[in-house]
Amino acid sequence: MQAKIPFFSSKAFLTPNKEKEEQTSCMADFLLAELILLKEKKETEFSSGFLSIAETLLLLTDFSTSILKKIVFHGTTFGLSKRSSAVLSDTLAYADILFKKLDISSSDRISLLSAKAAICFELFNITQNYTFLSLVSDVFIVFNELLRNNSHLENKLGWSHLEQDNKRAEISELASARVYHTFGKAFFLIFSSSHEIHDLFVSQKCFMKALKFRPHHPRLLADYADTLSMLGMKTGKSAYIENALHFLSRAIFLSFNRDAHNQEYQDYRCRYAYTAINLYNVTCRPDHLNQASRILYECVQAFPNLSSLWSAWGGLLIFAGWLNGEPKYLEAGLDKLSFAQKGDSDPLQIATYLSSGIAYLGLHLEEPSLFREGYYKLVEIMKSCPGYLPLVGALGSVQLCSALYFKDAGLFSFAISCFQSYLQFDGNNVDNLHKLFMAYFYWGESRLSLRLFYKALNIVKTLCDLRPEIALFWKYRGTTLRRLAEITSDPVYKELYLEESIWYYRRAWELDQKLVILELWAESYCLLGRIQHNLACYEQCYELFTLVEEELLSSKAKLLIGISLLGKGIILEDGNLVQRAIFIFDDLLGESKEDSNLMMLLGDAWLFLFSKTRFFKCYQKSRRYLYQAVALGCTEAYYSLSKLYTANGNVDQANAMLLRAESFGSTFASASFAIGKFYVPKF
Repeated sequence: MQAKIPFFSSKAFLTPNKEKEEQTSCMADFLLAELILLKEKKETEFSSGFLSIAETLLLLTDFSTSILKKIVFHGTTFGLSKRSSAVLSDTLAYADILFKKLDISSSDRISLLSAKAAICFELFNITQNYTFLSLVSDVFIVFNELLRNNSHLENKLGWSHLEQDNKRAEISELASARVYHTFGKAFFLIFSSSHEIHDLFVSQKCFMKALKFRPHHPRLLADYADTLSMLGMKTGKSAYIENALHFLSRAIFLSFNRDAHNQEYQDYRCRYAYTAINLYNVTCRPDHLNQASRILYECVQAFPNLSSLWSAWGGLLIFAGWLNGEPKYLEAGLDKLSFAQKGDSDPLQIATYLSSGIAYLGLHLEEPSLFREGYYKLVEIMKSCPGYLPLVGALGSVQLCSALYFKDAGLFSFAISCFQSYLQFDGNNVDNLHKLFMAYFYWGESRLSLRLFYKALNIVKTLCDLRPEIALFWKYRGTTLRRLAEITSDPVYKELYLEESIWYYRRAWELDQKLVILELWAESYCLLGRIQHNLACYEQCYELFTLVEEELLSSKAKLLIGISLLGKGIILEDGNLVQRAIFIFDDLLGESKEDSNLMMLLGDAWLFLFSKTRFFKCYQKSRRYLYQAVALGCTEAYYSLSKLYTANGNVDQANAMLLRAESFGSTFASASFAIGKFYVPKF
């Protein structure tokens, strides 16, 4: 007989089994209690136990949302405290599962993203795998989008409310500050690999939001200061670094206590010193150099065993000595490095500073033996440590000093090759770009090469972009254009170069009110006025020196005032202005009787007076000064002699002077520039 098919009622399946649910709930509560007790275990036991209990809980509850929340909460909290990569990785996977569920609120999603950011950042700290930092960046994009639509959750961050089975998180400024702090640190580290300044700005915004919730946390203040300092270095703006110093001073104050081994306090003091060095590197102002030296002195007094401070101090002084041409800074820097050698500082870094500093000092003392000594020492070190890139830059510095001393094209080429090799790996290194500019500029100066000056101009453009607050670079830019104007034969380009140089000298003067910048600025005006026969240029030149007290004017400044008066007098045909110029030139003649340009200026002034008055005395004085200028090597004076003889009616002699000028290679263009020696920086 055929067996009957058993009847299965759907009621047993559709009606909840309360007894079974209660059993499951009790088991889940028991396992959660066991999960919490795991925090007392060692890291290995904790990791294996957490994974086993979490998997059991999820299988038991069929991946219940409330259970997932609690697992993510405990996994994040305990994983961060134990620094367990296994637990954090598993928790990250559980957070991804929970995030995809539809029955969680926006508050839950924000909490999950907060936990994921903290987990990924901690996994990066443990493994140094930059993939986790990119995950933090991805989390931040979703995090920002959610907050844009739920702005009321901005101060309800963190993952603490996942422990309770409620939909809304409570306000927690401490947790919110911690989340933004994590994002800020992550994007700062992302910048170190991407070198995208956008990442620094994101880091800055995150730190600002964190400080809004927790304004008196020393670690947060110090980390924010690091971001600001790096922003200042990358943008060339000192305001960022000055703000960084302000926040670091607050961190130092808040972390101070009587504990002799306060590591945080020591760390903040050192950061403060390094940030002060960065400020000088961005501005190169004397007051910032003094500030950095004072801070380093105080820091060294507090922590004399930190040889890295001595090394940084020595490097700062050597850089300042090179930049300003001050031997006293070089000697002081070498002295500080001798203290650094006694500690545990990086010997290769100290060797780099020492070799460069000795070479700079040798250039000032005119001791070429120091160049050779530095060269052979560097070559030996490079053979033993071939991969240390700064040694290549130091070798270029030594060769540059030799090239400046011997004026040797081969040495210039060697130095340029070293700097270019370094810049292939770090194209925005200001120190090596500056030295590369110096090499091209002075090599171009020795050969009067337009090509080399063009290369120098391209480099100094980059320097001005990287360090817009350093007056020296703007001055170099104007000076390079001035040299191009003097060398080129195209009159249109002469005017363009001079007009551009005037703009850059103005920029340099805005940053640093030094008389030498004013002199260069005025000289460009005089040159342009002479080419264009432009009264406004001479008036501008004269007006510039009203910015300086008369007793502070140098001989060159007085010479330029005289030139502007002479130019105005010739254009306006005003003999009184020319006589005032002659009075200034005569006064300067007592100081420098061998100045050919001064002789020529006096000759031109008396030539003008002779053409207006026809006095024989004016003719004699003009002729005497012009011949003295020729005797001193100013062949452009032959053209003025030609004009003088023409004005006196001696046509044959005038033609002879023209032919003689051409035989010496002089041109009308070069004669128009013969108004004063070009200022070349001594260093």
